Amino acid sequence: MEHDMHPNNIRKLRESRGLTQMQLAEHLGVSFQAVSTWEKGVKVPRSGALEKLAKFFGVSRAEVMGWEEQPHFTSRDERDIQKSLDQVLTALESSQQALLFDGEPLDDETKELLIASLERSIRMAKAMAKEKYTPEKYKNHG
Repeated sequence: MEHDMHPNNIRKLRESRGLTQMQLAEHLGVSFQAVSTWEKGVKVPRSGALEKLAKFFGVSRAEVMGWEEQPHFTSRDERDIQKSLDQVLTALESSQQALLFDGEPLDDETKELLIASLERSIRMAKAMAKEKYTPEKYKNHG
């Protein structure tokens, strides 16, 4: 199954730390095979592993998925983004029909892709809002 994932982003993150696949697997508490399948794009990291990857490398889940380079956000921005994501997920989970696909509950992999996609959208909206409301004199025109 092909996903909208850049399989080399996990490898780039891992290599930036000078780790082997086995070392990364040990840090995350997963199998070497799991890391290998993520890097090849065969599978998407599940919820817990995706969160561990993001925290371990100090990046967003969207960045782990390889979707985009993130603009710099302050710690307040990061809290706002997480709060927005939590609110959207709570609203979706409270709706009985929201997390169904063809009448069936979403599998874990599809749910994680949805969460990562929502996070990406919220981050993009935050970045656009920051750009829109930054006074011209403070913008970097490098």
